[in-house]
Amino acid sequence: MLRREIYFRVALVGILVLGFALRITGVNWDSYQHLNPDERFLTMVLGGMKWPGVFDYFKTSVSTFNPVNVGFGFFVYGTLPLFITKAAAGVLGMGDYNGYLIVGRVLSALFDWGTIWVVYALGKNLFSGSREKLAGLAAAFFYAVSVVPIQNSHFFIVDTFGNFFGALTLLFLVRTVNGRGLVNWMGLGASAGAAISCKLNMVLVAGGAVGVATVLGVWQNRARNWKELLAGLLTTAVVAYIAARVFLPYAFEDYSLGNLENRFVANSKTAGMMMRGEVDMPPAILWAGTNFFFPIQEMAVWGLGLPLGVLTMFALGWNGAKIIRERDWLWGGVAGVVIAQIVYQVGFSPKPQRYYLLAYVLAALIAGRFVTAGKSEWKRYVFFGVGFLTLLWAVAFTAIYRVPHSRVAASRWIYQNVPRGARVGWELWDDPLPLLIDGHGGGEYEGVEMALYDTENEVKREELIADLTEADYIALSSNRLYGSIPRIPGRYPLAIRYYQLLFSEKLGFLKVAEFNSYPRLGRVRIVDQGAEEIFTVYDHPRVVIFAKNSDFSETALRDAFGDIDFSGVKQILAKDVTVPGWGKSF
Repeated sequence: MLRREIYFRVALVGILVLGFALRITGVNWDSYQHLNPDERFLTMVLGGMKWPGVFDYFKTSVSTFNPVNVGFGFFVYGTLPLFITKAAAGVLGMGDYNGYLIVGRVLSALFDWGTIWVVYALGKNLFSGSREKLAGLAAAFFYAVSVVPIQNSHFFIVDTFGNFFGALTLLFLVRTVNGRGLVNWMGLGASAGAAISCKLNMVLVAGGAVGVATVLGVWQNRARNWKELLAGLLTTAVVAYIAARVFLPYAFEDYSLGNLENRFVANSKTAGMMMRGEVDMPPAILWAGTNFFFPIQEMAVWGLGLPLGVLTMFALGWNGAKIIRERDWLWGGVAGVVIAQIVYQVGFSPKPQRYYLLAYVLAALIAGRFVTAGKSEWKRYVFFGVGFLTLLWAVAFTAIYRVPHSRVAASRWIYQNVPRGARVGWELWDDPLPLLIDGHGGGEYEGVEMALYDTENEVKREELIADLTEADYIALSSNRLYGSIPRIPGRYPLAIRYYQLLFSEKLGFLKVAEFNSYPRLGRVRIVDQGAEEIFTVYDHPRVVIFAKNSDFSETALRDAFGDIDFSGVKQILAKDVTVPGWGKSF
């Protein structure tokens, strides 16, 4: 028995070491270029935040820890990750723009690394029977090698922090129902309040967890003390409130115990409109025509990898049947809380995988329980086979962090091959090239801004012709625009025609260079340009550079674009697109 326990501990340590290595590889993957816009914004906010006076921390209207008071009027993130990062960077002497970036990324990796342990503990505490530790180990391994958690661990974003506390909330839910005791109720409240302080939509998880604890507490009350249950619920509510009030202080008016701050409410409403697709924002076009199954598809194919994705889909049905057959309402409650959040999130217009990190916790638990239930020999083969293939996919993916970023490589190529003073076209809503690296301070090239997301009419056609006439080179730093614009053909006939002719080299521009850093194992590359844009655009985008040649002619441009009829163009919102248009990746 002792030897078996030692084996379990060694296995857990091995999984944690593996998970840490995958998450910490290539922390400075973009050479300090801040190429993820969310972390770019957060590092700017941290630079503006100043430590407030003791009595000003809760004074929302004047606190220098409140982002809206230091030049960032629209702020809808949780503040706990910023407070943690600000403190850590100060202790380490890295309290500047680049320092916050690295400290934030390391903390993001550490919190997601902690989630691996929470997944193990969930499996160990959640599943009954003699194989619960094995189920926890299998689940921890599956989460440790899942690619989307690994990827988001490389970004300084609030999602990994929120996911850790969200998973911890589920763990305390299980411990509360199983073990009772005031300490577990306090842990449930503290983790729920911290999760909300990282990411506001975690209120669904917090509320769901408390609800399940209450329902199961009432259900099991025949073996319980009603006073204990009520005391536990009151303790959870009080501790959760205190945690949110301390770690999300600027959601409240000055020193108020319950009144929400007007700017916080207004920003939250605006964010909700953006999430529902009611605000016409160009980046939302990426999600045009996506349905309920889109994030599930992306998760199964890319986020988990096909082997683990297929296993999880199969195991989901098996787990559901087992919950009903064995009346395992606690496991059903935990799964229900996460599924409810997934369903809620799918109802919004944007559906990036980072919004579904808690779904990866659930997927790991589902797959882990399936492969360890019973003593079937074939399940052991399934575990090792799927586990090995998923590990290979994780190793292949982290290869992108061990080579120069494709935009960095492209920028160096431009500095070496493009004459100084050349005019380089770049797309509005994407990063211009070349980047300021290797001592280059800017000014070597003149940028030509190309607004391809703008409303289509005769004016835009003339502006596009003028931009192409002026530009000597065109640098597409990702597929952000040409991968999303074709999804709404009724809105962008001109832009679509432009991309068709540009990539077929019929505009008088020839492709002279292309840079990418696809996931790879040795010489085997995995081309993932078909994944959702956000999966590739930050850390390994495809960069394409075109140069004007002697075939260029303004007259030919007018002939190429002259027959486009703008009378039928409609400003269709992404949320109103039911069937996406031509989604070709050029």
